[in-house]
Amino acid sequence: VLLLFLVVIIFHNKLIIEVWPKKKFLNSTLDLGIDEEKLDRFIELTLDLAKKSGIKLKKIFVYKKPIPNAFSVDLIPLPFIHYPYLVFNSNIIQILPEEELKAVIAHEIGHLARSDTFIRLITAVPQFFIHTAYAYLYLVVATGVWTALIQQVNIFLAIERGFFLVVIFVIVTLLSRVSVNLLYRANHAAEYLADHYALKFVDIPVVINMLVHLGQRNEAMELLSREIDWLESLAGFESADPLFKRRVLERFPASEINEDFAREIAPKLFLIQKLEDLRTIYKIPLSSETIEQLAEEAVPYLHEQRKKYFENKGYAEFSPQELKQRTIDWRIFDTNKDSRLDPEEIEMLVQVLKNNPDKYLFENELLRPGESLVRDHPSFRDRILFLYSFLDKKENVRQR
Repeated sequence: VLLLFLVVIIFHNKLIIEVWPKKKFLNSTLDLGIDEEKLDRFIELTLDLAKKSGIKLKKIFVYKKPIPNAFSVDLIPLPFIHYPYLVFNSNIIQILPEEELKAVIAHEIGHLARSDTFIRLITAVPQFFIHTAYAYLYLVVATGVWTALIQQVNIFLAIERGFFLVVIFVIVTLLSRVSVNLLYRANHAAEYLADHYALKFVDIPVVINMLVHLGQRNEAMELLSREIDWLESLAGFESADPLFKRRVLERFPASEINEDFAREIAPKLFLIQKLEDLRTIYKIPLSSETIEQLAEEAVPYLHEQRKKYFENKGYAEFSPQELKQRTIDWRIFDTNKDSRLDPEEIEMLVQVLKNNPDKYLFENELLRPGESLVRDHPSFRDRILFLYSFLDKKENVRQR
């Protein structure tokens, strides 16, 4: 019931568009920002990999979103009775070359092949049970305390029952933490094994480059998102409205993965969207040329303000300088500057990662450790080291 409820919420989103078996939209190029030929090739790749894996897909969806991500869900996660869906954010199809796109598809099919939807439901049950069933126990004991105080006027009995309530709370809290920890460990294991499953169809360097490119795109979009929140704070708001932020993020070039570019262009994109909203909502007569000019004129001032702000405060507990020191930029190992790592370059990156176990590849993994996506997934550095371990052993994964 919980799974079906979740699916109803997710697929009620108008930005999630079915692309197979029925294309439920008029013009894929306009609706998704993806060339029709490339979209057809993506569907062909997905169906081919599913067939080779023995997975009978029911539907394939594309989520119109400028942040790369994908997920799989089995609506009936029971043996011999499956109803699997695959959902890919449109940006994944936009930014990845075919071999790396194939790696993403294989990763998600790996989740289906290993029945990860069912496993995740099982691991989630203890946490759900603790937070619901024990709520009733709290109520019963608390009622007992109230009865001892008011009806029986027995303060010693009330203290005894209150102590019992505290003991139960401590035990349940410990059980809950153990349950949550096991859940995250199970999710991490699922991600490692799905990465390993992808090796059946693509080489290890392809999967590593896929992880690097997705991580770098996420890095750029995370930074842009934080910049939007900071710009909104200048007007006294704690953070930007989610719908407004999404419109600004959609203005960022779909294939761009450079976080420095995101930082530089953030004020311009922010102001253009604000001024266009004024024109649309309040009918203020502003031409596109005027909007562009006004934004350009304000950008130098905002860059200067940003520099002063982040020099003093920084992000959360880290300053920008500390973030740079605690991360390793994969691009310095791209010696031929082709925006991908060949096996020799990967080996150099891996050696540096091994020699610096406290460093990450991307800043957002340091900034947002409490968010579900980061907690549910191993870090990009750990996933790359896991994949590289198979190269270390000189094993031919496909033949195995």
